[in-house]
Amino acid sequence: MNKFFKKTIIFFSPLVLWGMLIIIIDPFNYFNKFDVITNKLKIENARPINLLLYQSIEFNNSPSDYIIIGDSRTEVLPRDQIESISGISYGSLCNNAAKLNEIIDLIYMANEINSLKHVVIGINFNMFNEFGYADNVRDIKKNLSNPFRYIYGKNTLQASYYILRSILVKNNLNSTPSMTREEYWDWNLEVKATHWYSRYKYPLKLIEQIKQLDQFSLENNINLTFIIVPHNREFHDRLVDFGLEENEKKFKSMMSKLNANVIDYDYENEITLSSQNFNDPIHYNSKIASLIVNEVWTNKLVIGKKL
Repeated sequence: MNKFFKKTIIFFSPLVLWGMLIIIIDPFNYFNKFDVITNKLKIENARPINLLLYQSIEFNNSPSDYIIIGDSRTEVLPRDQIESISGISYGSLCNNAAKLNEIIDLIYMANEINSLKHVVIGINFNMFNEFGYADNVRDIKKNLSNPFRYIYGKNTLQASYYILRSILVKNNLNSTPSMTREEYWDWNLEVKATHWYSRYKYPLKLIEQIKQLDQFSLENNINLTFIIVPHNREFHDRLVDFGLEENEKKFKSMMSKLNANVIDYDYENEITLSSQNFNDPIHYNSKIASLIVNEVWTNKLVIGKKL
């Protein structure tokens, strides 16, 4: 019997030691007990590994009644500027390449954590596709409720490795594309546009989910705002190439009938016509992000238009 216990202890010792190390490093601030690793290191080396996990834990630790939800195009909206204008601190639940069904799931998840008052959602027609589906929120909820999934999860392992590497060799995780701006611009126009628009089906299920969310928000006194984020018109032209203009019109018509506040920036205007307003054809730069925040949160629309 003693041999069995000794073998068991020897077998599990590495797992226990690893668990203790993770609790100390805590790359996504799940436990929030130690400050051995600076937040700067975590932001540089863990946040890019899984932005949604990082922000979900952040929101779970410090819930807010006010939240911004979307993908990378929404995540860049400056929260400090929003707070300066509104006097309110907004939480953020964003995920790179987030799908619209995930965004809807995130709103319900956030409302379970803390009753919401205002939700701002970044959206674009490219998300409005039956084939655009993912289910990362289920894993996020499991991580939030189960510390062992967090401790021994793949993302935690990766993030811890990059944090330790950064400490030892001063080399942070690099997420910059290995292309010139022009090459990356062309790649988006050809590859990403084809990926998004060549396989398309009008999403009846998504429409129903959006309408249900709209009704849920109305019944629960949640102020719901959709921002249709801008693309450069070169990218919009690819939508036309694939014959999706009528579907885009139907999308905006459907959005205009919601109780929610819907503000459109993705039409021919001074933002979308200039490549200088974009880092790539779908990601507007910090100047435009600031402009959008100023218009939406002061309710003084100049370029954005209500649907």
